[in-house]
Amino acid sequence: MSITLIFALVVVAATIYALIKRYETRLVLITAGLAMALFSLKPMVAFQQFDASMTKGSLIIAICSAMGFAAAVALTKCDVHLVALLTRPLRKLGFMLLPACMIVTGLCSVAIPSTAGLCAAVGPSMIPILIRAGFHPAIAAAAIVCSTTPALFNPGVAHNVFVAKLAEMEIMDLIGLFSMPLFCFSLAIVAGLTLVCFIYRDYKKPARTHEETAGTEVQEAGNLPEHPNVLFAIAPLVPVALLLYVSLFTSMKISVATAMIVGTIYALAVTRSNPAEVTRKFFDGMGKGYANILGIIIAAGVFAAGLKAAGVIDLLVAALTSANELARIGGAFGPYLMGVLTGSGDAAAFAFNEAVTPHAAEFGMTIPSLGYLAVIAGSFGRLSSPLCGGLILVAGIAAVALATLALAASASAADVKIYGRIDTGLIYQNYFGDSTKEDSFAMQSGTNTATRVGIEGLETINDDLSVGFRIESRYASDSGELKGDRLFEGNASLKLVSKSLGEVAAGRISGIGSGSGPYDLQYCMDSFGGGTNGTGMSPIKSARMDNTITYRTPKLSGFQATLQHSLKTDSVSAKSLGEESESSANRFYGAGLHYTAGALDAALIYEQTDWGKDNADTPDDDKTVVTLGGSYRIDDVKLFLQAQYFNGVETFDGFTTSGANAMTGLKGYGLYAGSEVWFGPHSMKTMAYWHDYKTNVKTSGAEVDGSSAGIGTKFLYRPSKTVEIYVGCGYSQWDRLDSGLVKTDKSVNAYSGVTKYF
Repeated sequence: MSITLIFALVVVAATIYALIKRYETRLVLITAGLAMALFSLKPMVAFQQFDASMTKGSLIIAICSAMGFAAAVALTKCDVHLVALLTRPLRKLGFMLLPACMIVTGLCSVAIPSTAGLCAAVGPSMIPILIRAGFHPAIAAAAIVCSTTPALFNPGVAHNVFVAKLAEMEIMDLIGLFSMPLFCFSLAIVAGLTLVCFIYRDYKKPARTHEETAGTEVQEAGNLPEHPNVLFAIAPLVPVALLLYVSLFTSMKISVATAMIVGTIYALAVTRSNPAEVTRKFFDGMGKGYANILGIIIAAGVFAAGLKAAGVIDLLVAALTSANELARIGGAFGPYLMGVLTGSGDAAAFAFNEAVTPHAAEFGMTIPSLGYLAVIAGSFGRLSSPLCGGLILVAGIAAVALATLALAASASAADVKIYGRIDTGLIYQNYFGDSTKEDSFAMQSGTNTATRVGIEGLETINDDLSVGFRIESRYASDSGELKGDRLFEGNASLKLVSKSLGEVAAGRISGIGSGSGPYDLQYCMDSFGGGTNGTGMSPIKSARMDNTITYRTPKLSGFQATLQHSLKTDSVSAKSLGEESESSANRFYGAGLHYTAGALDAALIYEQTDWGKDNADTPDDDKTVVTLGGSYRIDDVKLFLQAQYFNGVETFDGFTTSGANAMTGLKGYGLYAGSEVWFGPHSMKTMAYWHDYKTNVKTSGAEVDGSSAGIGTKFLYRPSKTVEIYVGCGYSQWDRLDSGLVKTDKSVNAYSGVTKYF
């Protein structure tokens, strides 16, 4: 393999990465194409292709006129009237409402071929109709984005124009060639989603009163006119109807531009809009069509020219020529994968059709067949991507519609939800140095984050005041055992929330510096989020405490303060003697100040535990921990830093000692630094720490100077919003006293696991 070809493949990989990161598509493609042409010592190839692509008359005329017509239709609101006219008869169809809505959306897509534009026009009305009828919000949103394939029946679609130009055939002939497969494919999608809905029982017929139904009728209109104008509704379909009629029933030839101008004139006439405004909007749309659609076509041409200059196209054609099946697979999965990764089917399809499709005959395929295969594959890749604008839009509409319905169903009812996470992993721990601990390999719950399940709710009393609760159980996912000796060990609290005065909570609550719970401030300082697996990297933290009162102020200029006091930290453990009113009870005091400003997130925490009198199991000194730190985000990189002072600490994370040489009353300083880097659905977390401390041996009272240090890293893959797959490793060492001598324990660990959130 030549060095030029290797360079080209590196550039292609960099191009894919840049498109995934949502850099400007045209800039990325042009830069990549020019770089490959320059490295191949053929720089003029890129510039010549740029000139040729930007002056393709048939492309400019068809695409720009179609975009101009779309802009004029949007200005005159004719598209809204079309949607209203088609959706009005659908409300009483029961389960058959789903395929009916998809068919209507498909008809609308012919007139509104832009996915984002279609979702914006149809979604706000169609999705609430489906949800109110009893369909799951996800099904309602999917019904819209899955109904966009019929848009290819529109002769003004840029891909139709582009493939027709490559094949040297008329646009209507191209559409006619694939009209039946497109029709059958569109019906198959409707039937498939309907079947999925039936199998997974995502439809439940709602029981409604007459009054509720009447109220729904009004709400379902949404942004649509109550009485759609039929003449207005026809306008988006005029160009398509005109082209179909002329093509099928006459010997005349009519261009796409002519049909779009006729459609614009019709819309102007029936709506009696301001001619100057419509004309201005039409030409604005033409300009945007050239900039956005043709701009991508031009950039894709330059990219393809660079690939050809570097020899990549010849290599690809040779591979596809040697195996016809490989050509079909490449035409399907290449644009699809690019669409998934980038959220744009246009760039993938245009680039593939520019580079590969002209060679279709060399590997036993036709240009129209391979070109259309790439177009459909790229389109489905876009709709499969979480980066797709239309998908994001309908998901947001579905969420809003669901929230609105819940509020309408019970305006005074509490918003109650169940939440939780399950984390299970495998961890290998190897001890060496002076350590007497045994190596281990075990299944472990909470390797990445603590396994838990909880219920929380919030009920609105008035515009200012709300009342809420939170109960949470922690358990071991590897054994099913509860953590601690109580059902709601994680949290059990009641709170009052005032928008103007702040929030007050009482019960069993996590401390400000606990690393968990709703009042925690450690999150902004700790890159690992507490999932450090006994390597010592977890900062010194407070705990969950009984009998705790918490007050949090409203935010003011980025600042928010939190105060906490526990009358008795633990009502179960033998270490906590006496009642709340007695001096033998362990008490906690905490104060935190949180500040946010753009990418900066910082916190200062003071926490103190006063050990109860006459308690031999606690250190001589009361426990004090002061923490200062924060984080700063730079694009996908987040940097963490924190410093701690501690006194009266019983142990470090993972470094337990027992027997005659057990250490207590740790006093010293700690420093922690970390980072978190995201690249797509992947992240790399790192953290390093250092402690300098003094400690006392319980039995002898001897004071020991010691230190501990460590470093760890964790790679995490998030295939969905609720699943994390991770693998990590760490090294740590710490000083201890044994038989009058300071000895150093050392440890390395490796772990992996899966976390599921719900």
